[in-house]
Amino acid sequence: MRVTNMQNAMQSISRIQNSAEAVFKSDYQVSTGLKSDKYSDVSGSLSQILSTKDTQSQLKSYDKNLTNMESHLKAVETSLQSMQKILTEATSLATLALNENTPEDRASLAATAEGLAKNLDSLMNQQFQGKYIFSGQATNVPVTNGTSPTAYTGTPVSTSYYQGDQEKLSTIVSEGTVLEYGITGDNQGFADLKAGIEALWYGLKNDDEDSLKGATDLITNAQTNFGSMLGNVGGEMKQVDILQEQIQNTEDFLTEQLQELQGVDSTEAISNLKSNEAVLEANLSLIGRINKISLLDYI
Repeated sequence: MRVTNMQNAMQSISRIQNSAEAVFKSDYQVSTGLKSDKYSDVSGSLSQILSTKDTQSQLKSYDKNLTNMESHLKAVETSLQSMQKILTEATSLATLALNENTPEDRASLAATAEGLAKNLDSLMNQQFQGKYIFSGQATNVPVTNGTSPTAYTGTPVSTSYYQGDQEKLSTIVSEGTVLEYGITGDNQGFADLKAGIEALWYGLKNDDEDSLKGATDLITNAQTNFGSMLGNVGGEMKQVDILQEQIQNTEDFLTEQLQELQGVDSTEAISNLKSNEAVLEANLSLIGRINKISLLDYI
């Protein structure tokens, strides 16, 4: 009798352990919405799960690259818009300069041209997060080394002032796809505006009619180029939006796919938890009765 009771007790303990594990697993499923915290429990789908998670990780990396690209382009756009304001002021100043006939009157406007030249130089050397935004891949090098009044010498205008790199910035936006973006400081629009304002400064300071007329032409040319530059930046920003939307759609799909592979039906999980808890409680009650019987055997 005692041997039988001992065997029953051991069997009950085993059932309790199994029931406890079932309760733990059901509780995990209810609280997390996942089938298990062990890959061994989803071995049939393991390869697909790991592949999906790897793809998600890659998408996060691409999205981060696009976010950095977008931030850079916004900084470029802001600088270009500020330069456009300088361009407008330079156009008005050049018109005024040609209407002023005396050297004294023109000389009095030279300080204004100097201010425009220095403001432009500062914007061309604009930094974002500690990096020069118009220096191409040489982000640690300023675009220009300063500005000075310079006589008009004709076209095309030299870009010898440019100290940056010829290559634009680039980033990986998907497997096998690299996008170049941004604008380098040797763009003809920059060159024309810089040379135009410096010639305007020189012409006003030295009463040089040819430099004043040449400055007007260069500033007019720059206006067209600046419109193109802003259009290109806007197009690149739109491309970022499109790619980020594609990534988000893919991430949503992968999340649903993982849920199907790893997830559980919440209603079913709750039902299983209650059922497993009931079984555990019954097994605990049974072992209690067996222990009571075993104790009576010794009385």
